[in-house]
Amino acid sequence: MRNRCHGVSSVTGHTRQWQPPTERAQKARENAGQIPRERLRDFSYNFCWPVRTLRVKGENGRWQKRTPAMVAGSTDHVWSLAEWLAYPARFVQRK
Repeated sequence: MRNRCHGVSSVTGHTRQWQPPTERAQKARENAGQIPRERLRDFSYNFCWPVRTLRVKGENGRWQKRTPAMVAGSTDHVWSLAEWLAYPARFVQRK
C-alpha cells in the first residue's frame, strides 16, 4: 500500500518539486526582471491605494481613507500616482 497525502503519492509529490541546480539558476535569471516591477507595485500600494480595513472615523463622523504608509507614519495623506512617480527615489544600500 502506498503512503498517500491528498491523493498524491508522497514520493511522486516530492520528486516533481526538485529541479537540478542549473534549472534553478536559469529560472532565477528569467525572473530577475520582475523584481523591480514587484517593488514598484508594492510601494505604490503602500502610498497610493487606501485600504478599507485601515480607515478610521473622523471627528465629523465620516470615514477617513488611510494607506498602509499612513498607518506606519511614513506619510500624512493618500498620494496620487503622479505625485508618487514624480517623487525622487533614494536608493539605500543594504548591508
